[in-house]
Amino acid sequence: MHYRPTYDSRDLRYKSPYGAVASGTAVALTLRPGRAEGFSHASVTARFESRKDEIVIVKMPWQGHDLGQDIFFVELDTTGYVGLIWYSFRLERLDGRTQDLGPYQLTVYDGTEEVPGWFGEGVTYQIFPDRFCRSRIPDPEGLVGGRTVHQNWEEPPEFRPNSYGEIRNRDFFGGDFQGVISKLDYLKSLGVETIYFNPIFEAAENHRYGTADYSRVDPMLGTNEDFSRLCDEAHRRGMRVMLDGVFNHTGCCPEAAKLYISARSNVNEGAALRFKGTWMRLTRRAVRDYSFRGMEVARTLDMWANVRRGEKLYISPFKNKADIIFDSSLPYEVPVMKHYALPILQSVPEENERREELLDLVRAFDHFQGVDPQLVARDSLLREFIGGGCYPSH
Repeated sequence: MHYRPTYDSRDLRYKSPYGAVASGTAVALTLRPGRAEGFSHASVTARFESRKDEIVIVKMPWQGHDLGQDIFFVELDTTGYVGLIWYSFRLERLDGRTQDLGPYQLTVYDGTEEVPGWFGEGVTYQIFPDRFCRSRIPDPEGLVGGRTVHQNWEEPPEFRPNSYGEIRNRDFFGGDFQGVISKLDYLKSLGVETIYFNPIFEAAENHRYGTADYSRVDPMLGTNEDFSRLCDEAHRRGMRVMLDGVFNHTGCCPEAAKLYISARSNVNEGAALRFKGTWMRLTRRAVRDYSFRGMEVARTLDMWANVRRGEKLYISPFKNKADIIFDSSLPYEVPVMKHYALPILQSVPEENERREELLDLVRAFDHFQGVDPQLVARDSLLREFIGGGCYPSH
């Protein structure tokens, strides 16, 4: 029998409209649990992050059933709000047992803002700053990232893994703002109307998508004043300048504390092994993949061998370089994860070759009484996997 999820934020049958919505949009949310699961009530809990984390709980009335699934439906009102909404669901049976789903993220934007009429029209020229044109060979000494600089502009970039098997992107060619200024007349002759820059802010990697300081351009490119002059020169020639800001994530700051977090310790009851560290790492991965990446647990299982190899290559070798090492599960982690993990683990089809192994993990949860996820503090590390944390990265 084909598996049909209870909720899928990427499917219009469950959430409409798709993706981010303009403020004031009524967002249709639909749950479709299997009828055999016996759920009689459903509700959605929405946390309006930009409204001082206001919590709104709305009941989802039963609307009928279709193809062996019950249908619970509600419209979430976004009137007067701009920002992130974190929403989760709770399904309840007549005997009081519950199942939680989420949280999921909904982005609400200001729909009154208009895209400039010129955007997308005419000729736009994209510039990757490090590889476009350099006015001199820069000295990487003292710059973040342990950089190297190619002396010969015609050399191929370094793309091979280092001794740890990691591709670092720390080789630079030294393109800079002055080099771009020297080519503005050439760009104008091509009919360019808009120059679109890949990230220009200071970062360890040559692509600069991992910046940690959006107030300072990368010194290898020049200064903030140099960039202002570039913009002035472009405007004088009738060309616009756009930036790839990438403000939704950041890279590492050299001054920041480095944390190592990995559930490698087993959970024991006396001499009895109750929950393997490997099981918790798989559980964390499965819950996060399902909740935030829309990935079914069967797919997570297929990738697990590669994930384990990645741990050995990219995580374990760096453990002792961390300032703080947290190498075990949280004491209450298994009871909390029970709410999230059991429904998705039990959904794996019987024909899956790893189902027996998975059933051992499912049975291990029987040793633990569930803990309501609502009781988990918003600054808990566990929020990294179940969502709803208080840190900006969420």
